[in-house]
Amino acid sequence: MSSNCTAMENMTLPSSPEDLTSPFAKLCIDLVLQIADFLPSESVLALALTTKTLFNSQALWRLRGPYVQHSPGRHAQPIARYSPDWIYCDFCFRLHPRRDTPKITDGWRELHPCPLRPEHPIWLHFDTWNYHVQFEDVYKVMTMHRWGAPYGDALDSLAVKLDWQVMRYDAGHEELNRYLATTGRCLTKFVVTPEIIDGQLLLHTIQRVWYDRDV
Repeated sequence: MSSNCTAMENMTLPSSPEDLTSPFAKLCIDLVLQIADFLPSESVLALALTTKTLFNSQALWRLRGPYVQHSPGRHAQPIARYSPDWIYCDFCFRLHPRRDTPKITDGWRELHPCPLRPEHPIWLHFDTWNYHVQFEDVYKVMTMHRWGAPYGDALDSLAVKLDWQVMRYDAGHEELNRYLATTGRCLTKFVVTPEIIDGQLLLHTIQRVWYDRDV
């Protein structure tokens, strides 16, 4: 790289107070562009995030713009690493506020994975036990596995252990329900044990159903 750096007025923007603490704020845009030319696109984006001046630089945008538009998810995920209270969404390529989602719930239909794209749900659901896991839940677990705390959720957030309980039935069969819901007629037990092996999430499930002999 050339040591001669000529500042170009049409390629620089006034520095903001936050820029004063960044070492890159002391470099002219020519030198920054030469550095960025040897970096992968994710690192160019990280470089642009160091100061408002670089982020708004049209010259730097010409380097990172095409890559960001072609694969937005690849470049949005590094931002999520600096935002532990937010979760990256693969549906809309944006960050959503991090939330706690129950794994056993009657209201699972209201848990849209993406408020901007509710028509694209991805989930695993066991109807008998109302066990519900969304892609968001899996992503949070794998994020903590990859980056550690405070990012994402712990592996045991997907674990469930339901002891023997009366089986739930369709509300449309009232007489059958009344008979089967009698204590001891039909019982169920459900256990979910999550595990990560070679970077892959596995859910081991034990599903048990006990019927009275008269059923």
